[in-house]
Amino acid sequence: MTKMKVGDTVRQGDVLLMRVAADVDTGGSEVVAEDHGALPIAYGESTHHRHQVAGLASGNKLFRRGSVQFLEVSAKGGGRIEVTSDRGEALPVERHDPIALPKGTFGIVVQEEYTPEAYRPVGD
Repeated sequence: MTKMKVGDTVRQGDVLLMRVAADVDTGGSEVVAEDHGALPIAYGESTHHRHQVAGLASGNKLFRRGSVQFLEVSAKGGGRIEVTSDRGEALPVERHDPIALPKGTFGIVVQEEYTPEAYRPVGD
């Protein structure tokens, strides 16, 4: 697991994670519900996969405020971002290697693209 300081980023496909200060205000955020033993971050509609936070037994928490999500990774073993099927089954996706995260708080942004109708998540 690599050490990350505030401002460091890591990317998995169209999902960008940035280390933020531990005291970032996540208050008033909706806690994202657990789904099939993990916390989904983003869905890839074209290939029916999802990016998710694994390791919930470690006490990791995911919050959402508007279009930004925050991940609090606990001290107990860190966190792991992985790609699975939309039902949570393991998938071998070469371009989306799993990412191990150290203890800390991370902002998560899913890349968007412009269309004349509106901004929308990138079809990963």
